Amino acid sequence: MGFVKARGCDLYFEEKGRGQSILLIPPSGATASMWGTLADELADVGRVIVYDRRGYARSCGGVVRSAAVHTADAAAVVEALDAAPAMVVGTSAGATIALDLAVRRPDLVRAVVAHEAPWRALLHPDVSAPRTLLRVQRLAWQGRYDAAAEHLLRYVYAYRDGGSAWDAFPEQWRRIARENGRSVVADLWATLGSYPSHARLANMTPPVVCTHGSRSRNYMRATTRSLARAIPTATLRQVDGAAHAVPFDAPGIFAQIIADGIHAAEAPPPTAAFTEPSYRRRSRQFLTLIRAVRADRARAQSDPWRQAAPIDGARLRDLVATVAEEARLVTIPVNRRSWTPTGLTVAAGQQVTWLAWGTLYLILPLGVGVRPRLVLRGRISDGPPQDGSHDTVTFRADRSGEAHRLPRRPAPARYRR
Repeated sequence: MGFVKARGCDLYFEEKGRGQSILLIPPSGATASMWGTLADELADVGRVIVYDRRGYARSCGGVVRSAAVHTADAAAVVEALDAAPAMVVGTSAGATIALDLAVRRPDLVRAVVAHEAPWRALLHPDVSAPRTLLRVQRLAWQGRYDAAAEHLLRYVYAYRDGGSAWDAFPEQWRRIARENGRSVVADLWATLGSYPSHARLANMTPPVVCTHGSRSRNYMRATTRSLARAIPTATLRQVDGAAHAVPFDAPGIFAQIIADGIHAAEAPPPTAAFTEPSYRRRSRQFLTLIRAVRADRARAQSDPWRQAAPIDGARLRDLVATVAEEARLVTIPVNRRSWTPTGLTVAAGQQVTWLAWGTLYLILPLGVGVRPRLVLRGRISDGPPQDGSHDTVTFRADRSGEAHRLPRRPAPARYRR
């Protein structure tokens, strides 16, 4: 433990373990002492660094109303402790700071794990959000920052099946959050909007794992999926048994996700075929599909729901096989609950790409359907599922075994290939 000098302020920090640096950025109302057993579990993986953000507890400074200030402080911690490039992990407001650090200082970041960052959260509110925010602001205007912090944190740490992790926290944690009520309210307004901007996220280079809990409320899950779609290097993971307070709810599972992120970031970099600019990749994929279906395809039938000629999957597979080590064509039934084997066996560390097409119709007569990006997921052997934010997804296998595919939500729907 000790202090790091950061732009005129002494920031309190602790560290344990050896190896790859892992910087944990605390959420609103939390300090370096409120990670529970997560820090201890990660100490077996690497060098864990935790700290009190500016304006909190043992660190100096007043209330910070700009996320950029916290980002600069995080950069100062990494540089002062010679911890670059670090695996940067944050939850809630801490996740926003972690993403901003990767945007502004990619040289300091190996990879990011962001749990339920409130990016554009107001675009996905639940019915109680406006009432909660108004009450928090009213309590702040009255100078009752401790009550405002408690009301806000009980709301954000709520489970979709009832109750809130806030009421199960140790009393010392709740007391620290109330004592730092001014900073909690300031964090709320500093991280709730489009920060970092969509344009900055679209240009991120470090790999990002966006996580949400299986017990989180719907607005948290929708916000996280939206964030993952905005980041070209992002993958989406669900933390079983957890909600917003993931270090408290499921520290072991979250630690494994962080460890997986470190191993993936340490793997050999992808080949040029998968590091080309996104606009070139889209153009190449479009031309590939055109070449596959252009030659000798039949005229579309008169049925209005079949006016678009089907993609020649076999021809596409043969074309992809000229540049890939192995290619398979697999039909995924949307009404089947079991995983569909692909027959494609991969080794840990290899890259796997799926190119999906078709429509899952929710209301066929009205033409209401969804794209594969919203329903298709994959995994290697019995490993964790990989969700895609695009129809074409590339990820690195975390283990050896056969690749499987499954629709995220089986439904009595018609799928047109």
